[in-house]
Formats: sequence, C-alpha cells, structure tokens
Amino acid sequence: MSETEYTYIEFLEPYPSKSSASLKEKILTRFFQTIFFLFYVNHKLDDVRHNVYKWQLELSNELTDKPEINREVALNEEGVPIWAAPSLKNYGYWFDSGITDLDGYTQFSPVMIQRKDFDQSWKQYFKENRNDRPENDFIPA
Repeated sequence: MSETEYTYIEFLEPYPSKSSASLKEKILTRFFQTIFFLFYVNHKLDDVRHNVYKWQLELSNELTDKPEINREVALNEEGVPIWAAPSLKNYGYWFDSGITDLDGYTQFSPVMIQRKDFDQSWKQYFKENRNDRPENDFIPA
C-alpha cells in the first residue's frame, strides 16, 4: 500500500477580528462566522482566535468527494504557532468547515508551502504547548 501524498497550503485568516475594522465589517464578520460555523465549539481556539493571522493546512491528495484535512496550524502575526489540530484537545477548525473541494480554498488565495515548513510549525506548537498532544502522538522527526 502506498503512502498518502499531501499538499501544503498557507493563507491569511479570512475572518480577521482586527480593531481597525468598521462596526459594519465587525458585525458582518461575526454574522458570517456564526452562520459558517454554527455548530462549531472549540474553547481552546476561541481563546486565541483574535490573534490568528494565517493558517497552514495539510490536505490529502487522495481523490475523494471532499479534500481530507489531515493537520492544521494557526499562526499569529509574528509567525508563531498558537493553535494546532487534530490533538487530544481539539479536533480541528477547517476540518469541519463545509468546504467540499480543493477549489473551495482558492477564495482565500492560498500559497503552496513545503512540508518541512508545515512540520516546523507543527513541532513548534507542540513543543511549546506540552499540556496538549497531537492525536496519535504524531510529531514528525
């Protein structure tokens, strides 16, 4: 059986909660976030959500109805990982986003990144957050 191949993408936070946004923008952003993730509950991410600047995703290249998100990392404006999933505490943010094909991510203007860059963010998050562990204890060498 062959090893699964992955695509790595990075994109800016599509729903920023910056104070420079107008009241109308803040209301619309909150409305769409609520509609988009109506049943989403993740307290750890809620604690840091306002600091998310960009996302890194590891997507399966297997041909399926929906792109399989294997891992995801949220980074702040300095590029420091502040959240990662799946872990023992978090199942994922984009995992349950409702985006049904790889083209769905093009609305966020993603750029391709190298696996080593993704793995570096992943390892850094779990090194600095020892009270959380990746699901299945997967930390790349």
